[in-house]
Amino acid sequence: MDLEIKEAAHHAFIVFAHLPDKMTSRFLPNGFSRRGMLKAPQTKEEFTDKIDEMKVVIWETANGKKYERPILEANPRVLRTYGFFKVGRELAKKLIEDEKKKGQIEEEKFDNLLKDIDVSF
Repeated sequence: MDLEIKEAAHHAFIVFAHLPDKMTSRFLPNGFSRRGMLKAPQTKEEFTDKIDEMKVVIWETANGKKYERPILEANPRVLRTYGFFKVGRELAKKLIEDEKKKGQIEEEKFDNLLKDIDVSF
C-alpha cells in the first residue's frame, strides 16, 4: 500500500476516534457516547464501511441534497460525515498551533542557550 494512502487512512482513523469527544449536540447535553453512533471503527471492514458511507453523503450533497443542522442527530450517517470534516478541520488547526508553539519554545531555548555567547564575527 502506498505511503500516502497509509498516512491518509491513519489520519482518518484519528479523526474518527475523536468524533465522540469533539462533537456537541443540543439534544445530548452530556455529549456523545464512545460506543454510540459516533463510535470509532474497530476493524478494517468497519473503517471501509464508514469511508463508503461518507462517499454516499458527499455524493448526495454534491448533487444538491440539503441537510438541516438541527436534524443531523436523526441521521447518523450525515452526522458522522459532517462531524468527520468538522473535527478533522479542528484537529488540523490544533496541529498547526501546536507546531507554532513548539517552534517558539525551541527558538526561546536556543536564544537562552546563546544569550551569554558572543556570536559576532
